[in-house]
Amino acid sequence: MGIYGAVLAGFLAIISSAWARPEAQALALPFEQQVIFEGSIPGQMEERVVVAGKVEGGTAIFQQTGKPDLLIPWGKVQAILPILPAEDSGASVENLRAAMKVLLANRADWPKRPEVSESTLQKWQGRIDGILKHQEDERRKKQEEEEAKIRQAAKEQADAEIAAKEAEKSRQIDLAKGKVTNFLGFRTRQEIEEATQACDKLDKTDLAKIADYEKASEYWKRCLALPVDTAMPGNLESQKEPTIALAIDSSASGSALTALAWALFLVPLVVTLHGLARFLALLQERAWVGAGLWMGISGAAGICLFLLFFSERGSGVEAANGVSTETRTAWVALANAKEKEVTRFAEKIEIPSRIFLQQIVGSMKNSDAGSTACVPILTRLPAVGGDSGIELGVEVPLKWISLPVRVSFAAPLPDQELSLKVTGGKIGPFSVGASGGAWIWEQIVPAYQGVVTGLGLDQGVKLILLNSEKVVVSIPEIRAKLKPSP
Repeated sequence: MGIYGAVLAGFLAIISSAWARPEAQALALPFEQQVIFEGSIPGQMEERVVVAGKVEGGTAIFQQTGKPDLLIPWGKVQAILPILPAEDSGASVENLRAAMKVLLANRADWPKRPEVSESTLQKWQGRIDGILKHQEDERRKKQEEEEAKIRQAAKEQADAEIAAKEAEKSRQIDLAKGKVTNFLGFRTRQEIEEATQACDKLDKTDLAKIADYEKASEYWKRCLALPVDTAMPGNLESQKEPTIALAIDSSASGSALTALAWALFLVPLVVTLHGLARFLALLQERAWVGAGLWMGISGAAGICLFLLFFSERGSGVEAANGVSTETRTAWVALANAKEKEVTRFAEKIEIPSRIFLQQIVGSMKNSDAGSTACVPILTRLPAVGGDSGIELGVEVPLKWISLPVRVSFAAPLPDQELSLKVTGGKIGPFSVGASGGAWIWEQIVPAYQGVVTGLGLDQGVKLILLNSEKVVVSIPEIRAKLKPSP
């Protein structure tokens, strides 16, 4: 190895032996240390408090607070004992444990030194335990803070999700409310399906709080149950004003009644003229009795003819023409029942009975312009709270004149469909009884088939008397075909 190698090996051996001594371990600790060394007087020990130290070439160099460095041959250093630092020194647990290890290593050699006493070592251990406890508390506190942050974040996220759900639910409720409010206004199947889907997203408790939901839901179910080629129900309020004309075909009336009218006209006329002729002839013959008799016969026949055809016919009850505000809805619905332009579910409309009857009669028109043949007039309406029925007056047309006839009907029963039960009849001022009235009505009723059609009675429309003042117009379901998109 050579001489240099031997020197290097020796130097390393000295360094290794120096740091192998227990005291050397204390030099690396960041604490104040009590250095015990052999003084200038042999066998006498001295000690100093140092803050740091190192070994250079066999000499220990120690730093002192406010003093020059202390230089001591390393061989004279007997012990280096760490001093317990202040609590706020920031010493680490590793360094404190290393310091305790040094103290425990020197305990056997220096048993009486206070630095290695049991109480001092307990303070060191207490300091370590305190730091560990503080670190554990800090760790636990930090963990708790982290967990609290996680919980807070989770809570905020949950609250945000709940708020978002509540906002979405509120939006869905508002949407459903809007759909329900306008449940009669939808005109396409798609709009109704979207409305039902909007409501289906809500639970029963929310739906129960929406006014008219049950009514709207039932209405939508009925709409969606309609055939796909049927238009959705519409509103009739926007429809044009109905033109009400109930056609009468006088040619359809019975010829027997016309024949009777001619007989009632011709027979009294012939008797009157013949009586006058006989009266004049007997008067010339001075047959006073015979002349008076024929005069009476002729006068009676003439009076009868006058009463039948020329006497006061009476104005009757004024008929209401056109449509009033009260009955417009019924007339529009009746027109739609006939024309089937708008889909409508079965409905019942209450209207004043007297006004409606007057409007029906007032709307009857003869198919021949200007003709009044078979056009009825109301000569009597049911009395409010009474049991009197209806009486219609009709003109039976002849060539130049007409024979007035009247037919009486029983008062309709409440909650029953209106029916025309004949209770009497008159020809001119002369009563012909119930059977005579029934025969007259049988003769003229075919002329009113257009009235039946115009009112939709042949389409399932029913007129039901609710009470003496109200009549219910019952209209069946009307289905209008879906119009193709333009």
